[in-house]
Amino acid sequence: MLRRTLTFLAAVALIAAVATLVWFNSQPTTFKLAPDREYTLPLAWLLVGAVTAGLLLGLIALIAREGHWALRQWRVERARRSAERAIARKTEARSLVLAGQYGKARALLTKAVKSPGADVGDVVDLADSYVAEGDWTHARQVLEEGLKDFGSDPLLLHALARCCRALGDDAAAASALDRAVDAFPASITLNRMLRDTLVDLQRWKRAEKVQQRLVELLPDDPRERASLVEIRMEAAGVDEPAQREASLRSVLALDPAFAPAAAESARILDTQGRHRAAVRLLYKAAKRRPDTRTLAALDELLAEKELPRLLKIYGKLRARHPGNGELQLHYAQLMMSLGREDDGERALDQLDGSGGPYAVAAERLRAELYRKREDLEHANEALQRALECSLRTGSKS
Repeated sequence: MLRRTLTFLAAVALIAAVATLVWFNSQPTTFKLAPDREYTLPLAWLLVGAVTAGLLLGLIALIAREGHWALRQWRVERARRSAERAIARKTEARSLVLAGQYGKARALLTKAVKSPGADVGDVVDLADSYVAEGDWTHARQVLEEGLKDFGSDPLLLHALARCCRALGDDAAAASALDRAVDAFPASITLNRMLRDTLVDLQRWKRAEKVQQRLVELLPDDPRERASLVEIRMEAAGVDEPAQREASLRSVLALDPAFAPAAAESARILDTQGRHRAAVRLLYKAAKRRPDTRTLAALDELLAEKELPRLLKIYGKLRARHPGNGELQLHYAQLMMSLGREDDGERALDQLDGSGGPYAVAAERLRAELYRKREDLEHANEALQRALECSLRTGSKS
């Protein structure tokens, strides 16, 4: 109320001031618009004309400003309504995909892709509608068209790689994932998918580099480190003979007990005449983690010519790993192959007979031992226990 009153008083004062100027300045005055164009008017009318012209200019400026603001608001409102309609179409399309109405869903998604505000997610949604129907070929075509419009976007490349993998084109998938990883090198999902693709292609050297990056991204994940060991071992298999020994050493640097690398390195050392170094390498690996492949390599090196040394090594290993079933089973097999059936039986007695992971093999070996002794009754009992253990293991799995 006060603001309106003050505005009214200001207007009255302005009118009074103009009226006063008109009253006191009624004498004629020459007004020139150009050198050859002049007009003689009362001064008061000139003042009123100047004020009127100023008011008109101000009014025009105000109308232009308000019109610009109104136009901007109209554009904002139109964009908001357009965005709401686009969101509604996408939501309806996703519901239709879930309902199995893929044709209707694609009609809505195609409008979304062709609209001015389309983004990468719209292209992926359209491709996913084909994927949901099992049509990987058309999904791939949609994504490849999307790459032309949006460039090498990691989301598009990841979806394209999935389609290529489903179609059996691992080479194209690897190419797409390479570009995606270049754009987003810290993505664990992209790196894992690229690793798996390269492994399927048996590109071991490239897979090793990708797996090394995964280990750097996930330094506390033992599975990624184990995968690096396995992939590096495969990569060593494609090396030239001159580089193979160094590659195997790099594998053992990651996991000194990795049985395939230890056995292969020992074989190379033995062929080079470094027999003691080969035995020492295998013994260190077996001390860390007894593995049948490591133990078999030890048997191959020592069983014929250095049996006492081999038995001494097994004594140390069994004392170090008293509850290791793999070691006990292998030792029992070795003793039976050497004709030391009593020692083999004692080793079998140390195995867990209640259904452990080596119970089936242990009972079969015990049955073989009884057959050699012509004790068929106990041999059949051992085979029966092996069958029961096998059935229990199968039912649990």
